[in-house]
Amino acid sequence: MTGLAVGCLWASGTAALAAAAGGVRSLRLARVAAVVMWVGAALPTIMLGQALWTLDLSLTYVADHARSGLSGPFRLAGLWGGASGSLLLFTSMVAAAVAVMIWARPAATARSASVWGSLSVAVLTGAVLATANPFGRLAIPAIAGAGLQPILEHPAMLYHPPLLYLGQVSTIVPFLVAVAAPLDRGRRRALRCWLGLSLGLLTMGLATGSNWAYVELGWGGFWGWDPVENGILAAWLTTVAAMHAVGQPSHGRAIRMLCALPWILVLVSGAVTRGGVGGSVHAFADDARVSWILAALAVASAAAAASVRGDRREQQHAHRWLRITCTSLATAAAAAVVVGVLYPIPAPGEPLVTGPYYARLLAPLAVVGLGACAVALGGRATVWSASGVPAGVVVAAAAGARSAFALCVAAGAGAVLVSLIEGLRRHGRGCWPMRVGHVGFAVLLIGVAGSTQADRATFGLDAGQEVEVGGRTFRHVGVEVAEGPAPGSSAVVATVEVRDGDALVAELQPSLVAFGDRGVLLAETALHSLPARDIQVVLRNATDPNLALYTVSVAPLVMWVWWGSVLVAGAGLMVAFDAATGRARRARSLARAQHSDSQRGVSRIFRRSGSIVAQNHRKLRERGRRGDLWHRRTGLLKDLG
Repeated sequence: MTGLAVGCLWASGTAALAAAAGGVRSLRLARVAAVVMWVGAALPTIMLGQALWTLDLSLTYVADHARSGLSGPFRLAGLWGGASGSLLLFTSMVAAAVAVMIWARPAATARSASVWGSLSVAVLTGAVLATANPFGRLAIPAIAGAGLQPILEHPAMLYHPPLLYLGQVSTIVPFLVAVAAPLDRGRRRALRCWLGLSLGLLTMGLATGSNWAYVELGWGGFWGWDPVENGILAAWLTTVAAMHAVGQPSHGRAIRMLCALPWILVLVSGAVTRGGVGGSVHAFADDARVSWILAALAVASAAAAASVRGDRREQQHAHRWLRITCTSLATAAAAAVVVGVLYPIPAPGEPLVTGPYYARLLAPLAVVGLGACAVALGGRATVWSASGVPAGVVVAAAAGARSAFALCVAAGAGAVLVSLIEGLRRHGRGCWPMRVGHVGFAVLLIGVAGSTQADRATFGLDAGQEVEVGGRTFRHVGVEVAEGPAPGSSAVVATVEVRDGDALVAELQPSLVAFGDRGVLLAETALHSLPARDIQVVLRNATDPNLALYTVSVAPLVMWVWWGSVLVAGAGLMVAFDAATGRARRARSLARAQHSDSQRGVSRIFRRSGSIVAQNHRKLRERGRRGDLWHRRTGLLKDLG
């Protein structure tokens, strides 16, 4: 199997180079080579997945990332849980996307995909073969396998990385469409479709990862400001900017660059992940070779996008200034995030850029973005829309909001709500993706602002002692030792009663799980989540049978972050569906119009025919009357003669 898999990878890389050459000379050759490229990258991925599923411990990669005692899906998760397997999976997904582009798109876009997309696949395949070959064999097969880290043996591992990889790979399609000239109406429709799909998938990937970290790690916040997370956040922000810009018919070169930036930032994020820059918790290994290869591919992709000339300036859009404002805000936010991600590279040894930096830069942009959302939902800025600002501030102040950011978000959310009502009243139906996306952004920011009002405390309690945090009373009941969630593990479980006055709100059981065979101690948090408030308890230490050290967080409205993420993801998918079905709808409308024209033509012919028949009938009647008169006159003359 090893030789066959490596041979397929070599065939895939060779076919990618042939497809790139065919894109210049022969599109037919490029399409044939694209199929070989796709199959050559997919077969090794399937082989590695089968080896993980069946636990083939003769492979080094399987022995390192799978173990006996795990179910098949968790063993398969090792495919994206390690450096070599994840890079192979990413390469095969990119090859599939490029091959579909070469076969399904028109000639100009297909040539662009065959040149730049196939070169990307060739570079990625070369990186797998040179630095991350997952098909090495052990001299003696392993007995049980090491498996993934205990924190990765979580249900979110089955859906979060695949969603994120799908979102990352989907960004190559707008890049390939953008570097194909010119940006006519059809390509803009394709860009809207794929940007919407990328937005939906990236949002789902980021939201599921943030929720996993929030629930599992006990950070007390939904975002860890990890460099890899921020790299994908920058790609998400540039996707939002490109979606707003692609509807603007002028400034074609700027639109091309914006549509290409998500893919470039995905490559930059991959370079950070693979090279271990900045101490990311997502870093697979400190392999500088892979990092340099991905960084070089990112630079080449940026040069390809920058080398394309701009399009002819067309008619201005009615809401051009609003689109430019939204695009500028998202781009500025992405630039701030990228600076924070790349800061440790030229300054090695410096600490990571953390939350306060991003909060200071992104908070004002987010508030201004809420104002733009309100104007977009209402169709224009009016006094009626502005009336929601004081209403939002009053509601937030009454709910206990203290920070300026929370009050500003409440003001913007109030304006968004009033503008939505006004927009529905003035414009009725239509523009639902825009409405859902902007409302989702407002809901997400409400959750973010609420989490900034969290009350957190770390304290030790003896059995029966209690403490008040965030208006809730926490009472330590006791500690006990129990079996862990996995075979061979043990857990120290603490019991905490949470009360609101005399009413029992919840009984939470945070724990410390020890994996003795792997030397890992993992904290399992306890979470009580409601729309109005989240209560999270983390057990930090429990060396004494009665004494426990806790970290407690009481944060309002965190659940709104997940609601907003669902709405934004749904809006992206709605945009993709609307753009994908737009051609079919236009074809049906054209067919109906042609049918109506033909019906009107037939009716016109019948009317003309009827008028001709009526004229002939009148002429015949007149001739008949003249004939009768002639016969009468002739008969009278005969009688007189």
